[in-house]
Amino acid sequence: MSRRGAETELLLISEAVACLEAGMYGNFNRPEAVKEAKKHYPGASIGFGPQKEHAARIIDEALMKGELSVFVLTDSSECDVLGTPIQVPPDALRKMIRTRRGLPDRIIQPKRIFATDSMAPELLAALLSKSRLYVRRKEFKAWYEKARRKRNWPSQRSSSKPRMGRPSRQSELSTRIVELAKDEKWFVQQKIADLVRLLKSEGKIATRDTLRRVVDQLHKETGKPCYRRRVRKRFTAKRNGPGKSITAI
Repeated sequence: MSRRGAETELLLISEAVACLEAGMYGNFNRPEAVKEAKKHYPGASIGFGPQKEHAARIIDEALMKGELSVFVLTDSSECDVLGTPIQVPPDALRKMIRTRRGLPDRIIQPKRIFATDSMAPELLAALLSKSRLYVRRKEFKAWYEKARRKRNWPSQRSSSKPRMGRPSRQSELSTRIVELAKDEKWFVQQKIADLVRLLKSEGKIATRDTLRRVVDQLHKETGKPCYRRRVRKRFTAKRNGPGKSITAI
């Protein structure tokens, strides 16, 4: 199989992420942070990190569940020829280092991760250390269409067609939070606990975790600074060993 032929059957991990991101957020206005950056770098290709990370996390979850498979391409003595794509074992996928919630196109520190691995030497040395990571184009397309038919993407929220699964309360909460932010009755510099109390006074009961997810989703969709929560890390002592960082709000 020629190199060109092999690569037309495959899709880089980053390309799959970009495709899903476009499907999930393609009909939203460009986030304000991207608009501002474009003023200074008009010719640059600039994306919005939270949206990309959201898509990368969903694809990574699909990989871990076995809904999508990852492949590497073998080298050949002839520079323009590649062998058949070889699937990466699930155990190897679990060991790989993630960046921005998902797998990168090239494995980070493969020799250190797989130094004592029991996989075949040729797979370890010739593939994992050199090849980029791919998904099959047809397999990804089928998975993408299945996910799209569930109608749970942010871009499908205004659709009149029914969604699969239990209706979410987040849409109602999201609408009210947007109104509160617009009227400056609540903004993200305040605590989520304040938002819990404010909504409770209106007869809307929601947990802090639920409201964190709603506010984070609003930031992904709009990119507005008023929805960007400040996440800090708190150091806690540990009895038998060094302290551990815990994400806090």
